[in-house]
Amino acid sequence: MSGYPHLKNAPIVEALLDIQVDLPPGINLITLETIYLSIKNQFPGKQLRNIAQVQFEQQEDGQTKISDSVVGSDGYIFLSSDKTKVLQTRLEGFSFSKLKPYGKWEDFRDEARELWQLYVKLAKPIKVRRMALRYINQLELPSTGEDLKKYISTFPEISQKISSIPKELFMRLVLPQDDQEITAILTEAFGGKQKEGVLSLTFDIDVFQEKSLDTSSEEIWSVFEKIRSIKNDIFFSSITDDTVRLYQ
Repeated sequence: MSGYPHLKNAPIVEALLDIQVDLPPGINLITLETIYLSIKNQFPGKQLRNIAQVQFEQQEDGQTKISDSVVGSDGYIFLSSDKTKVLQTRLEGFSFSKLKPYGKWEDFRDEARELWQLYVKLAKPIKVRRMALRYINQLELPSTGEDLKKYISTFPEISQKISSIPKELFMRLVLPQDDQEITAILTEAFGGKQKEGVLSLTFDIDVFQEKSLDTSSEEIWSVFEKIRSIKNDIFFSSITDDTVRLYQ
């Protein structure tokens, strides 16, 4: 991990740290809202986190009608004044997001840890059961598709007998790690209207470990260091030196 270059202009559009927990009986939305009193100067924006239900209905003409509706709420979303930071306090967990510009891992981790301790103090979770880091990158590559291998080394191999250049792509890889306790999911996608001579490629890395831990355990943060290292391995192994130069 330490051997990877620092990308001054990193293509990260969102970094998310997520911890799923089991809460004790009696903890409700009112409890989760009380965190606002401690963070309202940092996160003045507040809104309920709604749960949507999607319904599919087969109609007489053979068409499928899709509708969605809000069926409840499971927590709160708090936004910083510049809308670059998002805190979620939920009945099943906690998450902290940093939107572009990202900055440094150490700053992101330390702020997440401070907010997590506040969540623990108020919600009193019984245990941690899942830890995850997700980094969504938006790579702006000087390519129209035919020379993408110059910039991306993890990419679908298209037969040389197929002359057509892909207009859209969606690839999802589930990558169990050596110890089988950690799983990484890599998603690549592009499509829709693109700028002339530029390919906008979504490069999404989600790394998680399902493990029961005490909420005060230092191992939580050791796990995050480990899965961050795996995230970096996947990212830098999947791009070329040409891409690194674009973002340094």
